Amino acid sequence: RRHRAGSDGMAHVGPLPPGGYSVELLLPQEEHLGDLGSVPHWPGARGPVVESTRQEFQVAAGKTNQVQLNMPPLVRVHGVVRRSGSPVAGIQVQIVKSSSNANAEAGPVMGAKSATTDANGEYSLPAVVPGDYELRWGKPTQLAMDRQKLALRSGDRQVQRDLRLTYGFHEMDAGLNLLPVLIGV
Repeated sequence: RRHRAGSDGMAHVGPLPPGGYSVELLLPQEEHLGDLGSVPHWPGARGPVVESTRQEFQVAAGKTNQVQLNMPPLVRVHGVVRRSGSPVAGIQVQIVKSSSNANAEAGPVMGAKSATTDANGEYSLPAVVPGDYELRWGKPTQLAMDRQKLALRSGDRQVQRDLRLTYGFHEMDAGLNLLPVLIGV
């Protein structure tokens, strides 16, 4: 079940049958997350789970429980995308959880939090939970994107990361063959 907290920060749920439960906070779903390709994204849909807030609890028959969840301070990631020193408009910038797999796909991730650069090459990714991420950027139709690791720590409120759009080749595993793919615009 999903419940929204009131102006007092409290959400009342129940009555619940006896048993074990878990509760977690969700980030609000943004009305527009940038270019998500052909994946529809509807306002009011479930937002991403804030993993660090998950708590398990037990409900006993006839008893009332109180569980306190605290939202960690969120971080705004922003910057300018440039190519040869000039700002570039229309570039998709995504932030995705870091993968321990060094050979993870370099392309866009469907449904990832994203922003598109404006006429000044500026992007902004608000409300990011602290953690280890990877920024990916390029034209929304690119198969491979530039990427860079980004560590957001609690206490960070705003992190500026200016990005450089590059040309080059990236090898992608396409089954049995490695295919060179041009990145950049």
